[in-house]
Amino acid sequence: MIPLVVNIKNFLSYGPEIQTIDFQPYSLICLSGRNGHGKSALLDAITWAIWGHARKIATSTRPDQGLLRLGASEMMVILEFLCNGTHYKIRREFVMSGTKSQTLLEFVILKEDANSVALTGKTIKETQNTILSTLGLDYDAFINSTFLRQGQSNEFSKKSPRERKELLSSILGLNHYEQVRKLALERIRLATTARQQAQTYSGKTAQELAQLTTAGQRVAAIEKTLQHLKHELAELTKHYKQSLALWDNAKLAEQKIIQVQARYNDLLSEQHNAREQLTVLVNKWRAVHAHSLTTSRESTNRALEELRSELSALEDTLRMQEPVQQDILKAEHALKGLHARIEQERNTLIQSHQHTLHAAHGRKIILHERIQELQNEGINLENQQKLFVSNIENINTQYKVYEPLKNEYDSVYKHYTKRVLWYNRYLDRIAHTHQNASNTLSEQCSWCEQDLNPDASIIVYTKQSSIKRTVDRINQTIVQLKTLIEEDKIRLCELEKQLAGAHSLVQQRAQYEYSIQNHNQYIIENHNTQKHITGEYQECLTTIAHLDQMIQSVASIESLLAQNQEYVQTKERLKVLTDQYTHIQTAFTRSGHLIKQIAEFEKNMHQTMQEQVDTHTQHERRSHIHMLCTRLKTLMHELQKYTKAIQSLQAEVANIQELEQDSQELAQVIELINTQKEALMQEYGAAQALYAKKEQIQKEHDDYLKQIAEQDSIIYQYTAIAHATGRDGIQALLIEEAIPEIEYEANTLLGKLTDNQAHITIESLRDLKRGGTRETLDIKISDALGIRPYDLFSGGEAFRIDFALRVAISKLVARRAGTSLQTLIIDEGFGSQDEDGLNHIMDVLYKIKPEFAKIIIVSHLPSMKEQFPVHFVVEKRANGSRVNVIEQD
Repeated sequence: MIPLVVNIKNFLSYGPEIQTIDFQPYSLICLSGRNGHGKSALLDAITWAIWGHARKIATSTRPDQGLLRLGASEMMVILEFLCNGTHYKIRREFVMSGTKSQTLLEFVILKEDANSVALTGKTIKETQNTILSTLGLDYDAFINSTFLRQGQSNEFSKKSPRERKELLSSILGLNHYEQVRKLALERIRLATTARQQAQTYSGKTAQELAQLTTAGQRVAAIEKTLQHLKHELAELTKHYKQSLALWDNAKLAEQKIIQVQARYNDLLSEQHNAREQLTVLVNKWRAVHAHSLTTSRESTNRALEELRSELSALEDTLRMQEPVQQDILKAEHALKGLHARIEQERNTLIQSHQHTLHAAHGRKIILHERIQELQNEGINLENQQKLFVSNIENINTQYKVYEPLKNEYDSVYKHYTKRVLWYNRYLDRIAHTHQNASNTLSEQCSWCEQDLNPDASIIVYTKQSSIKRTVDRINQTIVQLKTLIEEDKIRLCELEKQLAGAHSLVQQRAQYEYSIQNHNQYIIENHNTQKHITGEYQECLTTIAHLDQMIQSVASIESLLAQNQEYVQTKERLKVLTDQYTHIQTAFTRSGHLIKQIAEFEKNMHQTMQEQVDTHTQHERRSHIHMLCTRLKTLMHELQKYTKAIQSLQAEVANIQELEQDSQELAQVIELINTQKEALMQEYGAAQALYAKKEQIQKEHDDYLKQIAEQDSIIYQYTAIAHATGRDGIQALLIEEAIPEIEYEANTLLGKLTDNQAHITIESLRDLKRGGTRETLDIKISDALGIRPYDLFSGGEAFRIDFALRVAISKLVARRAGTSLQTLIIDEGFGSQDEDGLNHIMDVLYKIKPEFAKIIIVSHLPSMKEQFPVHFVVEKRANGSRVNVIEQD
């Protein structure tokens, strides 16, 4: 940056009229004037125009307001400058309106055709970034290299080693390496996040795969259970259909009982009517027969009366047949009902126990299969765990092979960096030697430009020979270093290829360690699940044993019947009724015989009396009586038949409720089994779907592992980039490379300033007490008294040291930046120098003048001002500071 023209208004001590200061025609300028008249303010205007900073208020919360002239509401600085051969203009304004303020910033390129190219951005920050990218230098780097501020000449010397390194990094334009490092760190962060996500997903897929190892066994177990349930369901369905058929038959029998009972009642009514008719006819026949018989028939009549009396007594007994039959039927029905109820209760209890027992057996099978699955899964997990541990041990064994290679890599890399550093130093040295040789080849004195005498020519020749030998020796050293550097590069490449396997082993070990951690959790969960299911299995066995014992206790129906008091009493009453019915049946048989005997007697008597009575009427009565007796006998047989039919039908109907309940219970059991079957079918479908996903999950797992490996590779590569571009990497090497040049230039200037009485050494490494070294940037100064700290030097000596260092840094920046930095500004600081010191400084300034396009010195010392061809005299007037240009012959 070469300042050309400055237009200034209301800036610090400068007034409201725009004042133009033209630096363009002059290369060496001295700003002079009394203290406080605005010399430093002019330089502050330049820095404020470019960076928006001025030295006096750089840390203020409102710096622009502090620069505004008292009583003014606006200020402006316009700076035109050259940078890399391009003419730029910056216009910066600050306006106060009450308590509010506004800053304006413009940045343009000026062309010869009076046209301009606007570089102003949408915001001040955007425009400022454009200015910084154009210059390639920030404010701190500028004031620590090109601009020696008033009272701050020791700005570089007073900084800590770390701050010096950061400053040199900024001055040398190494910030882009820091940007690369930050980008690399950001990529590392993104890659680490992606790796963690992939690792999380791979852990989930690994867990799913571990579960899928037993999915096939689970599918087979469910198929076996489903087959068992299908067989059991078929048996239960068969029994259910049979029970429904029996229940339907019982309902038909119940309807038939109603019909048969109606017919039975009709027959009883007919029997009663027939007996009444028989009694009437017999009485009439007896009356007629009594009148017609003689006394000879008295014996026959007495016998007949006895038979009739016996028959009458038997008829009284026979009248009890129907009530006894009803009582027998009721007792049998009650007995069957009790038997059916007890049998039903027993069957219900047995079925309930058997159903519970069946469910317990099913649960037992499922738990046993689950225990087997968990045991197999536990064995597989432990085997995998052992395999992982074995693989880690193998990896550790293999990794030990790489440790010597890694140590060798570090050693070779260390030698490589040192050799590169020495190689660059020797290149600089040989360039400097060639420069000295070219100066020595001249036949005239470089100071007075007079021809050399013969003695001086001999000295020059001798010096040329010495320089030639030095050059040859340095060239040999350079060739050797170059060969060693190439060998180191080849060896480093070989070692990097060999160490790539070590990086892969580290990744594999990390994956195995992560798998071990996951498997430990799976094993713990497996053991806990086994313990819980084993407890359930033992409880299931206890339940099965208890149910078997309960089923055994109710297996015998006779014991349950004997224990029922109502059943025993009903059975005894039925026995009594049966005995009565047997007696009635005997009476019925006897009545039949009596009827036959009576019929014989009546027949004989009828034959005897046939001639004495109305034979025709008595014969009809006798026929009717015979017919009624025959009908009564028929009715008796039919009643017995219907009684047996009713008893048979009642036996069928007696267990209708039991059949209905059995059907309902079977339907419930079938529904329960169907529910279990549906649940198993759903589980079976889920297990099959899960097993079918195994290939897809395995592919996803492999993809995640591949992503982890890729991200590890990215992290490894960008870590190397971040390390290489960090402050201890390439930046340190470039600073290390620049140190000899700064050291050489500073010592050259310091030698001229001190008559070779002082020497500066810049050390980039410091030995540690505990061993090893540490990166630093220490400045050591030696003179006739030895090596002393910077603080022990006097003000004049310290200024010469600071001046030499700052000018050396400025020359380095100017040389390395090409045409971007060709200005040197020194603000005061010469008051600590004596006359000889000032002369030395002027000599140095004239020596370095060709290396800078513009040098601006601020001084109020008369001895200094007289040695400058151009003076910019600053005077403070009522309307503000003014600058006048005075040229001296």
